[in-house]
This record gives sequence, structure tokens and C-alpha cells, in this order.
Amino acid sequence: MPSYYRSKKKNARAMIEKRIALIAAVAVLLVVMIVLLSRCSRGKDATTANAPVPTPAPSAVAAISALTPEPTLTPTPTPAPTQRADIPFAYTASTDPDRAARAITRPVADEGWLPIFKQAETDEKIVAITVDDCFQINNLKEIIQLAIDNGGKLTIFPIGQQALRESHAPVLKAAWEAGMELENHTFTHNGLYYATDEELANEIYVQNYALNYILGGEYECHFLRPRGGDARADQRIHAYCKQMDYAGIAHWTYSGREEGIMQKITPGAIYLFHCTNEDLRILREFIPEVVRQGYKMVTMNEMFGYEDNAFTPKEIAYGMPEVPPLEPYEEVPVEFKKGRHAYGVFKIQTRLKELGYLQDDPDGIFGDNTVMAIAYFQQAASLEITGVATIETQEKLFASDAPRYGG
Repeated sequence: MPSYYRSKKKNARAMIEKRIALIAAVAVLLVVMIVLLSRCSRGKDATTANAPVPTPAPSAVAAISALTPEPTLTPTPTPAPTQRADIPFAYTASTDPDRAARAITRPVADEGWLPIFKQAETDEKIVAITVDDCFQINNLKEIIQLAIDNGGKLTIFPIGQQALRESHAPVLKAAWEAGMELENHTFTHNGLYYATDEELANEIYVQNYALNYILGGEYECHFLRPRGGDARADQRIHAYCKQMDYAGIAHWTYSGREEGIMQKITPGAIYLFHCTNEDLRILREFIPEVVRQGYKMVTMNEMFGYEDNAFTPKEIAYGMPEVPPLEPYEEVPVEFKKGRHAYGVFKIQTRLKELGYLQDDPDGIFGDNTVMAIAYFQQAASLEITGVATIETQEKLFASDAPRYGG
């Protein structure tokens, strides 16, 4: 046999022997592992079975018993609040020594309407910073602290259902106790312009009731700020607020997000802010700038010479209160044009849709599509085409013989 084949055969035999040795080693290792696992299992079972049940030491029993107080019939007195750990601002007195002497001409309303508070006519360096909605409660905390640190106050318009949240209620109560003013921004923030009479009453009354519950007594709001602003064309809102003895509708002079707001600090101005991150960023600069220019931040009550909101401590039940319905009132004819928010606009939109002039669902807001629908109706009714819902246009629109679109 050639040496080449002998070498090859020898190498093959050596490889086979190595494989056999490897298989044997693996087999031995498996046997050892099985034995060890069996012993561990038996040892564990024995340990568990023979282990004594631990009993607490007498000293431990006594310590646990000491943590459980004996029942007592004597109530523990509640200390007077000074500052809460979860609220970042201390309480301050709600006083304004200049209020009684402040010569402010309050806005005057027409018959059947409430005044709209948009600007105080004064030369005194006072401004009112108002904060709406209050969704971001941590931002609201910082805004309140900013006002306090700069010697000022805020008027806060919270949404009722937000105010009742566990994270919000203590902050709003502490803010009120610190001298801030709380007013009405409706319960759910839904538009009052398309609400039924019952829904409108619920939105306004239940929000005030929510403040009662949070503050622990009967609190009389002075101002309503409905979603969308002044409601100067919605007589229903004015009628219900008059029924509730409100002073008026709170509007604003400037929105805090207006361009150049730092240059719009003027005597008697009312500023609208929210609790968004962007508003907070602006207020961090705006509030110190107000003080730097020598202005004082006052509440709406203080600006217009009203006393603080009346408050009578009383236990307030949580739940839906009995809501006084909207009482009958004498409607005053109102002309509506682009930009108006009103229940009257809602009724006009509903009628326009019935007659085929409007495709959108009514929302109580006089927008571009409503302008066009009114213009088409005016053309069909042989009226001057203006896109404005004049008194004459409304009379024709609601007449039984009003022309239909394409008719």
C-alpha cells in the first residue's frame, strides 16, 4: 500500500477515536448533572419540611400593636392652615387699600343686557391679568407664584369639571385663600351659543356650584367669561347671568399671545392668558415687566371697585345640584354679522339649513359659510346683498313664505 494511503487511513482512525472519546465525556457529564440535581431536589424538600414556622418576637408584636391607636371619642383639633406642603405658595391677605378710593367708571349696558368688562377707564397704573381654563395645573401653580413674588394678584377663570379634579381643587382653593379671584368659565367649556336653555343653565350654574364645593361654602361669582369671549350678541347668556346677580361679562383688552404684548402694558388693561407652556413662557417675562414699569396687578373686583366675592362657609354636597331654569325674558332684536357668537346665530343657521342655503351643521358662530348663505338668501328674497343678518333679513328668513334655495 502506498505511504499516501497508509497516512490517510491512520488519520481517519485517529479522528474516529477522538469522536468516541468526546461522546463518552459528554455522557459522563450528563450522568453527573442528573445526580446533582436529584440530590438538590431532595435536600430542598427536606429543608422545607423540617423548617420551623417562624413566630414574631414579643418585642416585634409590641411594636406593631403600638402603631395601631386605640379608638377615641374625642376629636383631634385641626391646626389652622399656614402653608400646605403640596402648594408652592403661602397665603396672603386679600386687601387692596386703594380700592375704595378708586374712581372707576364701570361699563354701562343697554336694557336687557349686562355690562361687558373689557377695559377700565383710568390713568392709574393698574392691570388685571386673567388666566382661563387651567388644564395644566403645574403651570398654574407657577403663574400664581409669579404673581405673588411680584406683589400682584390674578383673576382665574377655571373650567368647572377641571376644577373638581383632585390635582386641581386644592390649588384653586389655596389660590383663593392667597387673595386670587375665582370666576366662572362654564362647567365643560362647551359653547353656550348652540346649547339648549337647560344646557346653558347647567353650564353656568353648575360651574359656580363646583366652586362652592371646592371652597367649602356658598361663593358668589361676579363675572362670566364664556368660551369665545364677550357674548355681546347673545342675550340668553346675559339674561341668565342677570338672573344669577352677576356684575357682567368678562372680556379682555389684549390676548397675551398678541405680537408686541410687552409694549401693550397700559392703565386699566385686562390681559387674557391660559396655562399652556407658551403662555407660561410669556408670563415669566411679562409679569416682571409689568412691575418694572411701575404697574400693580389687581383682580377684576379690585379694578372695578367691587367687594370681594361674598362667601358663606357651609357644607356643600358633592353631586348635581338643582339648577334654576332660565326665566322668560324679553328678546331684543339683534343684527348679526361675521365673527358673532350667539344663540341667535344658531337659530339663523338652523333656518338657513332648512331652506337649503347652508350645508354646515349650526354652531352659533357667524363664519364665512354663514355669510355666503345669508348673501344667497338675500338675493333670493330681493334684499340688499350684504352677508349681514339684518333685522329685515331675519324677518324674511323666519317668515312662513321664505324662499327656498333654488326654488
